[in-house]
Formats: sequence, C-alpha cells, structure tokens
Amino acid sequence: MHPPTHAHTRLRPLLYALLVVLAAGPRGDPGEPTEWEREAPPGQVYLSPRNAEGTPTHVVVRVVDDLTGAGLRGATASLVSQTEFPVTGLVAADRVGVADADGWIRIRADDLGWEPDWVGGYHLYVEAPGHAGAYAHNAASREGQEVRLQRARDVVVRVADALDRPVAGALVGVRDASTCGHMPDQRIAVSDLDGMAVLRGLCPRDLRSDVNEGWETWVVEERLESAYDTLEIPTLRGRPQVLRFGASYPIVGVVLDAKGRPQAGVPVGGQGGHRGPWTTTDEDGRFRLVGADPYHHAMQVHDPLQDSSLRGPHVMFKAPPRGVQRVIHLPPLGEKLPAETEHPVTIHVLDAADGEPLDDEPTIAWRDGDGWTARTRGAPEKLPAGTYTLEAGGGPSAFARGHVRLEVAADTATEVELRLTRHPLTRLECLDDPQEVLVTLVTPEGERTLLTDDDAVPDHVALPPHVPCVLRVDCEVDGRQHTELVPIPEEARGPFAPPVRIHATRVTTLRAHLVGPGGQPVEGWLLLPGDEWPDETRGPVDVAPGTEPEMTCFEEGELEVDVFPRAPGLLPRRVRVTVPPGSRGQGAVDVGTIQMLPRGDRRLAVLDVDGAPLDVDELIRVRGDDVQQLYADETGLVDDRFEPLQEGDVVMARKQWIGEASFAGKLRLTLQGPGPWVLQPAMSGATLAVDVRDLASEPLEGIVVVDGVPYRHASEAYDGRIAVVGLEPGPHVVAVGAVNHVSRLYSVQLEEGAARMIDARLRPAP
Repeated sequence: MHPPTHAHTRLRPLLYALLVVLAAGPRGDPGEPTEWEREAPPGQVYLSPRNAEGTPTHVVVRVVDDLTGAGLRGATASLVSQTEFPVTGLVAADRVGVADADGWIRIRADDLGWEPDWVGGYHLYVEAPGHAGAYAHNAASREGQEVRLQRARDVVVRVADALDRPVAGALVGVRDASTCGHMPDQRIAVSDLDGMAVLRGLCPRDLRSDVNEGWETWVVEERLESAYDTLEIPTLRGRPQVLRFGASYPIVGVVLDAKGRPQAGVPVGGQGGHRGPWTTTDEDGRFRLVGADPYHHAMQVHDPLQDSSLRGPHVMFKAPPRGVQRVIHLPPLGEKLPAETEHPVTIHVLDAADGEPLDDEPTIAWRDGDGWTARTRGAPEKLPAGTYTLEAGGGPSAFARGHVRLEVAADTATEVELRLTRHPLTRLECLDDPQEVLVTLVTPEGERTLLTDDDAVPDHVALPPHVPCVLRVDCEVDGRQHTELVPIPEEARGPFAPPVRIHATRVTTLRAHLVGPGGQPVEGWLLLPGDEWPDETRGPVDVAPGTEPEMTCFEEGELEVDVFPRAPGLLPRRVRVTVPPGSRGQGAVDVGTIQMLPRGDRRLAVLDVDGAPLDVDELIRVRGDDVQQLYADETGLVDDRFEPLQEGDVVMARKQWIGEASFAGKLRLTLQGPGPWVLQPAMSGATLAVDVRDLASEPLEGIVVVDGVPYRHASEAYDGRIAVVGLEPGPHVVAVGAVNHVSRLYSVQLEEGAARMIDARLRPAP
C-alpha cells in the first residue's frame, strides 16, 4: 500500500468542490448526448489549501462503512478541541458537518482559528449510527481521505472498589486510546446496583491489541480514585471486564484572591494524568474534587488569569481529611505564593501497650481555619504557625485512629505525645511458598503490605474491627501472573478464630492429547488468548520431546485455549474447554483429544488475476455481527487457525492500489460449499485514465472523483496521469480538478474490458 504523500495534502480543498460539481453541477436535458464535457460552475473551487487571507478553508472527508466501503449518509464530523482542564463529559463540538448521500462532509474551519498541523488544535471526530466513532487524526493531511467507521457492538464492564465490591452510580467514560486525556469521552455509561455498565457503540476490532490502540476508560465516582484502564479482549464472550479502583473521597475547599474575594472558574485538580481529575470553582469560589488520590498525590490550583497555556500549577496543596475545607489564597497577579515559615515541633507517636515509638506510622496534621495539611510517614518535625489536629493510625494501619491537638508558634517549643492502641490480631496461614507471593491488606481507606523482616508472610495481622478488609495476593506460577482477593469474614477475626488461609498458587494443569492427520501424537503448547506466542523451541511451559502438552491455569469454567503444534506443517487452533469448578490444586484436568490440521488444508487463497499471491491492505471475515481479521501468508493462503472459515462467511479485502493505478473493484466473496475458495479481484471491468494538465500541457497534481469517490496517483513520481482500474461498465460522472485551477466535469460511458482516456486541460482559476 502506498501512503498518501505531501503532494496529496495540497489537493484537499478541491474535493468538496468536485463533490459539489457532481451533486449540483448542471446535468443538461435528458435528450443531450450520453457523453459530454463542461467546465465546473464558477465559485465552486477554493483557490488555496492553506487559508490565504480572505479565503475560506474547509475540512473535507468522506465517511464510509469499513466493511463495504459505501458512503454513510447522515454521518457527522465534529471539530473538537482539546481541553486543558478536562472534566468528564461527551464530545462537545465547536462545529459539526453532516454527510450527504455519498458520505461526504465539508466543515469550514478558518474562522475558528483552526491550525491544521498544530497538535494542540482541533481534532476531527467522526461517527455514524450503528458504527463506532473515531478520530481522523491529522485532519488536514487527511483532507478528502476516506474515514472508515467500523460496525459497533456493546461492551459490558463491572465497576468495583479495591475490595471487589460493586459500585453503583459510577460514570464510565471511554475514548479512543490514540488520543490523550485532554480529549472528551466518546461514550459514557452509568453502573447499576451490581456495578455493571454497558458501553454502547464500540468496535469489536478496536478491542484487539493487534489492530490499533483500542479504548481507554475513565471512571468517576466519589468513593473511587479515578484512573485510566484499557479495555481488554474478553477471554470468553459475555464475561465482563472488571474495572477495579482504589479508595478516594471528595476534596472540598474555596479559592480566594489576595484580597479574600471568591474566585470563580478556577481549575482545581489531582495529578493522576492529563484527565486530572479536574473540577472548577463555582461562583462562590467553592470546589468539590472527586476521584483524586488524597493519600499520595498533591492537589493543584491553576490561576485562570495567568497568560501562558503551558503554565504550571499556581498553588500546590496536600488534601485535607474527609470533610475538612481547604482555603486557598491566590497571590497577586504575576507573583508567587510566599512560603510560610515553619517551626520545629516534637511529636511522640507511641504504642499504647509498651510505649515503643512508632516512627513509620503515617500521620496527617491539619490546621484550624484554612485546612492547611501536612501528610508524612512518621510525625512531622516542622509546621507553620497555627492550631492543629494531628491524626495517626486508622485505615490500613495496625493501630486504631488517634488524635492530639497542638499549638505551633514562633519561639515557642511544642511537644506532644500520641499513644495508639493496636488492633486485635487475626491469624493467617499461608500455604504458599512465602517467596512466591506478595500479600497486601486492603481496606476501604488504603493498603498495607504484609511482610516480616525476613520477607515472609506473617502468621497474624492486626485488623480494624467491623471494617471490611481483604487480602490481595499477587503471585506468578510457570510464568503466568495471578492476583487473588481473599475475603476476611467477621467470624475469622480475633486470635482464637480459625486462621485465614492463603493459597493463591493453587493451579489446574490442563492436559491435552494432540494428534495429527494420521492419528499420530503431536507435540505442542496450550496457551490462553493474550499469552505470548511460543517461538520454535519454547512456550510458557517448555515441552520435552515425547510429552503431551500441558498448561498452568488459574481460571475455572469455560475457557478458550489456543493450541500450537510444534510441527511446522500443522496449523494452530483455538478450542473451547471446560475446567470444572473446584479443580484448582486438584491435579491435572484432561481436556481430551484435539485434532490438528495440516497447513495444506487451508481452504482460502487470495490471488491476483494471474494466480499469484495478492498483497491486500486488509482482509476480514464477517459472520453475522462477528468480525474477525484474517492474514494471508506469502503464498496467498489465509490463516484461519483459530476460527476456521465455514460456508456462509463473507470475506472481504481492501486493496487501494494495483501498481500505479487506483483500484475501484470489489474484493468480496461469500463462501459457498466446503471449499477451497479463491478471492480474486475482478479485473474484467473498465479502466479510466485521466491526463491532468494545464493549458500549456504541463502536468498538474490532480484529483479525479468518479461518482463521488476520490482517486489520486499512487506515488511521488507524478506525471499528470491518474489511472483507475476495476470500474463497473456503464455511465459515470467524472470530475477532474487541481489546486488553483478550474475543475472540469465529464460524463463518460465505460465499456467492459476497455480503457478510456480523458485528456483534461484545466485553465487557471481567476
């Protein structure tokens, strides 16, 4: 496939003009000759591709269905700008265009201050009913290019907190992962009482990492820390992906200017990424920030009166405790906020049982009046003047929450003591090798890693009473990573209750019997979809010669498994197997005999008219609503190893160029019978060649639009000729144009197997 060249980008203002000529240009009387030539109506061609002063500049694209290539009538294209401080919400366009019957859209952009090559400028967002929306990146260079929208489907996700409890009422936004967090969401769903949310109108192939960058989610709910998450390929269709997030709480406050006046519209955010999260102050200067990480990240305030769009935050602050208001005073315009003088303090945090110092206990101190906050590991050694509440313990700590009040002033020694009571102990029993697991206590207010001095899992843990907790166990077995949440019920707490057992490395060994075409045993590997593919000699579990393939598996229930035979002459397969519940740790599960097929049994080939392998731009199989990308090898044989082709499937290929000519033919085949099948271009159609020159016979960089579809030359070595092969015989309306020249309109009759030449001479535009 030849990529568009820079020369192509200079042709974009012509495309809408040619479209208008085709749609609205004079057609003549029914009795006029079948073939005719005329100059395009005046005023239909834009003279400058780069917005010369006083000349409108337009973005022109054609929106088509990805499977059929047909124009999508009613599709919309929106000019969308990045937002420096984005909040959750759907795409809000500065300007929208609607596609005509052939899928063409034209949007004026120069009066918006649009800079087509500026990364931070406008982006073109395109969508159509029944299709997944997409960004046409670098819209200026794609001017007049086709934007192919893929058929949409729904994707189900489950929103959960760190304890795996369902979260209702969460906003789940999703956007194209090729954009950044400064761009708005393309879809938004709200989770129900079970935490389930349905993201409608996404493309199944966009969920495949081998096709493009996929989709990213951003979840907003006041109990959760907002963070990016990537939609994954479900191991089994219909099984929802779990979006699990840490704890958060709303951070509240007010922003005032240097004179104490409330400041409206001030951005306040966290530091989780481009998306923030962000909020803005209301007319009273108040803010309520949801989704930030109050435990680890500093918050930031951006003064909207500063000039630079690349400015850093004007004020940084630590989040106060839940419900404590933070008062932010902005400095005078152009000045920095002066740092407050800090004074030494002596704070002793002790174990109430034995008086031992707790030097690593996290503490938080907040000041009366303005909520100024310090968060430290261990007690702070300096604080600005004021009256404070200091808190230690609570949350994931092994100690109950305790408080002490203290006064801090200049030239006054401050010393206080805070004694904390240890939570009751709960027994643990780790049945795993301690060197193979990492155990973390997860509470609604944070986490605590459980390790002793010798990196072993302790035999007990101090837990806050009547607070839900789980143990998160991370491990790796045979190269396969696994995370397991172990609940801690109330009846298991206390030193006399039965221990909470940890056994995350329990696995099931799947064993299969691979046989070749003659029934002979075959060596190979078993993998779950998404695992790394094996090389010629080794998979995630090496297979010794003469042994049957096995796979370590944590999952239970119905699974899809990829089977890779070691022999190079056999095809891999994807099979569905069932792992009975309760199989983990019980030994091997035999999934039976799997028949492997020779590569010669592949029944579809993609060939050119001479029978040689045809290199296509994309090859897909459509089976009802299911779309699967296919690949052909160097011999033209199609690899359908995971989901074999069957009668009734529709196979389509995209081929933009054949040699130096644009290809207008259809590469589409409905499979009939048992095969084998051959997909070949129908080269028996007509050929159109257009020689685009000025009145002095100098070649021009032209555009040819045939019945609404644009064609260009294939390479930089442009001699003025544009060839289109594979056109349907019969009448066609052709528009020919070039930058800064008046377009011409032709009606031609093409014959089967014949080539037709148009000698287009374009005069300069006035």
